[in-house]
Amino acid sequence: MPRTILIDVRTPTECLSTGLLSLPHSSNNNTITPPTMNIEYTQIASLPVISQRDHSIEVRKDDRILLYCRSGRRSGIARGTLMQMGFDDVSDLGGFEEARGWLERERKREDESGKTVVEGGGKEGGEEGKRRMEKRVKGFEGLVAGLKELE
Repeated sequence: MPRTILIDVRTPTECLSTGLLSLPHSSNNNTITPPTMNIEYTQIASLPVISQRDHSIEVRKDDRILLYCRSGRRSGIARGTLMQMGFDDVSDLGGFEEARGWLERERKREDESGKTVVEGGGKEGGEEGKRRMEKRVKGFEGLVAGLKELE
């Protein structure tokens, strides 16, 4: 089963100054912390080797990988590298503060729904997911109608 792995692609020195972000979530009333690691973006092509050697974590191509750095530039580069290597579910969370905000929103959504939302590509289920999808569809229909009027 695919896991969620959070990777800080900043330099080790940068990482030491602020620490790693974490991605705890609950499952059956137990708190689980998915793997979190620091692998500099220039070394990301060696992710499978480094994660196994330095973190005892086997990263699989079907794992969900979340990347962040200081500003978002390096995590974007790392995402491109991993996608070229055949990793399909790779997300660039952007800079450190953006990533922190995203993780906090995911925690709140999980607390509200009682479900783990950081897995499975972050797709929402249940009534909230249906409402959001309906809203997107209506917005898209409005956009298409507006474009047709321009013809």
